[in-house]
Amino acid sequence: MAFLVAACGGGPVENTIDEAPSLAPLVQERALWDVTSAPAIGTVGEASLIGDTAVISGNERDGFRLAVVDAATGMPHWGIGYLDPLPGGGGAVYFRPGNAEPGFLVAGPPEDFLVLVPYYRDDCEHPTGWCPREDGEPYRAEEGVAALSGKDGSVRWMGPVVPFGEAGDTAIALRDVGENLLLVETRDMNATPGSLHTVALRLSDGQELWRHPGVEGRISTAGTVLVRRPTDLAEAVLLGHPFADGTVTGLDAASGHRRWDLQERFSNSDAELVAGDLVVVRTSRDGAESTRVLDAASGREVAHLGNPLTCGSDTRSLIACVDPLDHTLSTFQIDDREVRVSGREVRPISISGVWRGRVFLSDAFTVGDPARRAVVDRSGNVLADRLPGHLLAISDRYAIFRTTDDGNISVHAVTP
Repeated sequence: MAFLVAACGGGPVENTIDEAPSLAPLVQERALWDVTSAPAIGTVGEASLIGDTAVISGNERDGFRLAVVDAATGMPHWGIGYLDPLPGGGGAVYFRPGNAEPGFLVAGPPEDFLVLVPYYRDDCEHPTGWCPREDGEPYRAEEGVAALSGKDGSVRWMGPVVPFGEAGDTAIALRDVGENLLLVETRDMNATPGSLHTVALRLSDGQELWRHPGVEGRISTAGTVLVRRPTDLAEAVLLGHPFADGTVTGLDAASGHRRWDLQERFSNSDAELVAGDLVVVRTSRDGAESTRVLDAASGREVAHLGNPLTCGSDTRSLIACVDPLDHTLSTFQIDDREVRVSGREVRPISISGVWRGRVFLSDAFTVGDPARRAVVDRSGNVLADRLPGHLLAISDRYAIFRTTDDGNISVHAVTP
């Protein structure tokens, strides 16, 4: 799976592109399977694709659940539910604090990938691994990240993030996976300012590489980790993203040392997306908001995308944004380093995915309405206008769509 989407905030636009459609639709109309034929999870909220495998998560009647299934058939390989013991985890249980998203991350090659999940472990004995605490009794638990084998769900390694005795009301959130780095964020659910940390774990074994207090984790790419330092720490912990101002800072991924920041350039900034060695950053200065493409390693500005409503990327080479005022599509291809603007209006104006030169548009609030979805090219030509649903994940082989507002999905083959 490989696309990213973010809600961003029109601005300067150049180089209108108005070409005849040359790309064929990607997604085959007939579904390979859906939740009625392979109900691994009834209500799916998140999905990822890796090789011929799909990782999905969502809510069941008895709580949150994650399942690893065959992408072509939906048949489950393995699954785990909220507070279920992790196989080989020494008493640790699958623990997803609140509704933190993402509930999992996927890393590694398709033939031997990892599913990264948060865990909770207590030193007491209890059938569920979750031990109720008596009034006044100190916490004995730890929280961290467990790397589960994509093949069978067994624990490959466990990386403690909040050590024994400190877990308390602290919640951890998975943020991003880099080349050999996992980015995790911690914060106290009681909104204690001192609880906010960003922690980098080595992806090969879960060892802690570094941690920074008082910053929010964002993106890892090109040997650089982007974090955000809130202007008002207490406000940031209480309100959370995106309601509190802050400044994007680029850190060396290996050491955690500062490389650059945007404090002198913008009063407020936040990292949204990655495409290759570039990042899309939403900025504000003197009350004017704009979206910019920066070189991740240096912070140097590469392009200006105006003030779009939403942006998306395929994480590799193409960035796309929709202007909410004139309904045009701005795209930035890494190879030519040039912003191109569609000669046609596009609708809907919300991007759900970008893949192989196509931009998937949908209205996330009316998932069940086929008229509110489309696939367009960089010129705004409509390549398909009645998609199965809101795109959740896509690869060179499969696409997963949310087909109803309550979380039903269907999986379709992708044309080579």
